[in-house]
Amino acid sequence: MATLIEQPEGAVVGHPPGGGRRVSVIGVPLGFGAGLAGVDLGPAAMRVARLTQRIAQLGYEVRDLGDMRVEQPRQPTPPNVKARYVEEIAAACETLASQVEQVLRAGELPVVLGGDHSIAAGSVAGVAAVARERGRQIGIIWFDAHADMNTPETTPSRLTSAG
Repeated sequence: MATLIEQPEGAVVGHPPGGGRRVSVIGVPLGFGAGLAGVDLGPAAMRVARLTQRIAQLGYEVRDLGDMRVEQPRQPTPPNVKARYVEEIAAACETLASQVEQVLRAGELPVVLGGDHSIAAGSVAGVAAVARERGRQIGIIWFDAHADMNTPETTPSRLTSAG
């Protein structure tokens, strides 16, 4: 099975799985697609929980790229609009896709910390772009309470990442 991140030469079974490969952590403090306050604090909470140190213990070299800048809405979405903050979410996902592409092109494994689940669009778009360049396909296995793939037409809650 081909992957976008190649196994390093000389990788030895029984040694830490990282084998010195580099992981780049990207924080995306985005909460516009969720219905609860504080979702945007996810990247900070994962860092406080020592995520980068735990990844390093697996043998990876960790590069924390910090948090992406997320533009704040200038005004709330009007109540008659079916999905909230679509422009802000789309802009954040475009920026994230570009960052994921850069990390993969550098031969590193991107680890994206969110925020709400709408960041999946940017994460997947970045991986898919690099896979296309390399003539490869990707597959996604998604575990969650809901699909997180609403459109303005399908969302019953006005949220882009939940039902």
